[in-house]
Amino acid sequence: MLGPFRVLLEGSSVSPPPRQRFADLTEGERQKLLVEWNGTRTNYPRSQSIHQLFEEQVAQTPNAPAVSFTGAT
Repeated sequence: MLGPFRVLLEGSSVSPPPRQRFADLTEGERQKLLVEWNGTRTNYPRSQSIHQLFEEQVAQTPNAPAVSFTGAT
């Protein structure tokens, strides 16, 4: 995990930023990007619709932004 982070830090001090091709990644780095870090599946209750889940979350965190777009809330 430190390898890609190190590349990111090193690249942040270079202008223009370096480009790294996907094909140049190691097999381990590809595994992390495509499988481990992409494992975002979540099980939602089938007894509730999306708007009911949304309302439930609003009730739990009324002061939190409901939606954001490009850093704007």
